[in-house]
Amino acid sequence: MKIALISAKFPFGPKEPYLEAEIRALSEYIEDLTIIPTSPPRRPSRHSDLPAKVVRMPLISLRTYIRTIQLCCSQPGAVLRALRSIIMPRARFTVRLKNLVIFPKALAVADIVQRENIDHIHSYWLSTPSTVAYIAAQIAGKPWSSTAHRWDIYENNLAHAKAKSAAFMRVISRRGLSDYRKRIGVVHWERSVALHLGVRVPPQRAAYPLAARHRPLTLLCAAAFVPVKGHKFLIEALAQVRDSGYAVRCYLAGDGPLKGRIAALIRKHRLSAVVTILSEVPHHELMRQLQSGMFDAAVLPSIEREDQMEGIPVALMEAMAVGLPCIATNSGSVTELLDASCGIVVPQGSSGALADAIITLARDVKRGSPLGVLARRRVAEQYDARQTAAVLSALLRRPEMLEEHSGEFAEMKA
Repeated sequence: MKIALISAKFPFGPKEPYLEAEIRALSEYIEDLTIIPTSPPRRPSRHSDLPAKVVRMPLISLRTYIRTIQLCCSQPGAVLRALRSIIMPRARFTVRLKNLVIFPKALAVADIVQRENIDHIHSYWLSTPSTVAYIAAQIAGKPWSSTAHRWDIYENNLAHAKAKSAAFMRVISRRGLSDYRKRIGVVHWERSVALHLGVRVPPQRAAYPLAARHRPLTLLCAAAFVPVKGHKFLIEALAQVRDSGYAVRCYLAGDGPLKGRIAALIRKHRLSAVVTILSEVPHHELMRQLQSGMFDAAVLPSIEREDQMEGIPVALMEAMAVGLPCIATNSGSVTELLDASCGIVVPQGSSGALADAIITLARDVKRGSPLGVLARRRVAEQYDARQTAAVLSALLRRPEMLEEHSGEFAEMKA
């Protein structure tokens, strides 16, 4: 079977590193995978050994437009119908504009799907990658599906039209599935399912030096510097921890528009000796550091802002998979992954609660280890990429099984 996977940028640049584990796992079940990023950046691939063919075709390029013109000439009626399908439905102006900009790329992808005799198209994100899949599938006469993450559900990019057209919609969290179904109504809900993104679960737990260490409690916060990640509350919490007399170190791994503001906040609270902002760390290097025992715990201080919130954070999943104890807030779908049975969950937006949780681990060096064991077990049982990829591959082969066994899928924990 031949599957085309439409990403936003993966495997080029640092974005969407979490797709690597799923695609590697999918390759064990699907014999022929082709990855087509919607707008690949001008950076080399970070995953040159992926078990998939990668088509790097810039959003705006001569190659893209040649394929587009060829398709317009050979199938003018199909192209016109596809254009109407993104123009006619009601949508915000910004959504219409994004879809029109992406339209030539979608035609080029349709050409690839036809030439390569692709059997099914699957996109990641319900935003423009799913628009590419939606259009390409119409023109090529192939089934398509999509994975919905978090903000893309609330953007509402032709949600009704895509729900009607798609073979199935996979949403990575139960809360996301509920919100998605509210967007589309009950007409096509039976073709949607909550199926987590998985991560690779290492065969062994990370080195865990906390009980015998002679160093401050060392934390990792792997998160983009954007408002929803709540770095402000973590910095405030770390200042409280320091003022309470507990030694702690925290490393912030990520990039984003708020990076400078967070650096200024660190200086304001005189935390330069406590908090380190790492330069851009390749995903594989961060995984190596997690496994090495460099960190004692992971922390994620996320918050909700209108329709912006966490799905199920892969960074938290990866820390749990190596057996690190984790502190996180009750924002978005986080508590589907981490709860009091395997970690420490605190109210979002509360620097005081975060400080108390950090102090709990700093004060009792034996508290973290069993939490790490339970966290690792949770991920191994419900978020192993091989397990989730097995279910996804089955749906890609036979999408109709979702309707045939809707009750079973509704109860799935994966």
